[in-house]
Amino acid sequence: MGFIVQGGFIETAQERFLKAYFEDLTKRLNYRYLGTVAKGESAGVCMFPKMFKKLFKLLNQLGAEFEKQHAFDPEIVTKIEKTYVLSKRMLFLLKMIHPSKLDNIGWHKKLKENGAFDKRLDKPFL
Repeated sequence: MGFIVQGGFIETAQERFLKAYFEDLTKRLNYRYLGTVAKGESAGVCMFPKMFKKLFKLLNQLGAEFEKQHAFDPEIVTKIEKTYVLSKRMLFLLKMIHPSKLDNIGWHKKLKENGAFDKRLDKPFL
């Protein structure tokens, strides 16, 4: 059993924690663990797909190799999982943009397209 995980954040730190969980889950289910490929930036991929042609090519290669080898190709996985960490300069810039709400434009557009904008502040689990 193998997993491909996409996260919406630019950084990939959150997705890495799932690897140990999926490995343990697979063992508990008595399956062979084939690995986990974790990639952030899926929000950007959704909003600007033409900017991610290289990623789509890598994902196609990953699938083709998986079909042949029944395993994730470590070289391709390394390229896909290339860790992105926000620099101090980028964090400063994002902090400056946040009060203007410009960082919500793309997200709000997706919520409106899916009829969920009015529910964006709901707290269903409280």
